[in-house]
Amino acid sequence: MKSKNIAIAGEITPSKTIIPIIEKLRERENEGKLSFKINKIIGLYHGESSRDFLEPYCDETYSIGEGRRGKKNSAGKLAYLISKDILKSFNALKGKDIDLLITAGNAGDVRKAIVAANILNIPVLHIEQDIYNPIEVISQANLVTVPSIEYKEYLEKNYDLKNVVDINGYPMAKYVENYIKVDNLIDKDEIYGEYG
Repeated sequence: MKSKNIAIAGEITPSKTIIPIIEKLRERENEGKLSFKINKIIGLYHGESSRDFLEPYCDETYSIGEGRRGKKNSAGKLAYLISKDILKSFNALKGKDIDLLITAGNAGDVRKAIVAANILNIPVLHIEQDIYNPIEVISQANLVTVPSIEYKEYLEKNYDLKNVVDINGYPMAKYVENYIKVDNLIDKDEIYGEYG
C-alpha cells in the first residue's frame, strides 16, 4: 500500500476546519478504508498558539514566520518579510515528499504555504469558509471547497475560478460537535492553567 505525506497550514480558527478531516482520514486508515497509508502529517504554523493547536494532529511542525497584523512596515520591508516567510514555507515543504497541502482560511500563513507548494508542484486543497480577503493566492489551489452554492457561484462569476466545489456546509461544524456538544469542553480554570 502506498504511503502519503500530507501538510496542513492554517491559523487557529481555520485549522479547526482541517482537524475533522485529519481525524476522518486517520479513522478511515485505521479501519482499512483508505487506498493509501498516511506516512506523515506536517503542520505549518504562525505563532506559538497555532503550533500548540496543530501539534497533537501532526507528526512534525514547522514555523513559517509570524503574523504582521497591526505592525507598521514600509512596503519594501513588508515585501522582504513576506518573501522570507515564503522561503520558510518552501524549506518546510521541500524534500518531505508531500503529496498534498491542505489549507484553510485566507491568512498570510496560508497564502505563503500555497505559494511555496506551487513552486514545489505540490497539489493544494483549500477549504474556504468565507470570502472577505483578496483571493488571488487561494485561487491558485488545485481545488477550493466552499460551504454553499452561493459562494461557488460568486467565485466562479467574480474571479472566473473553475476549481471550486460546494461541500454543503462547514467542516468546522464537525469540530464544534465533537469538542463542544459532546461535552469535551475544558473548564475556565483549565483554560487559564493551560493558556494563562
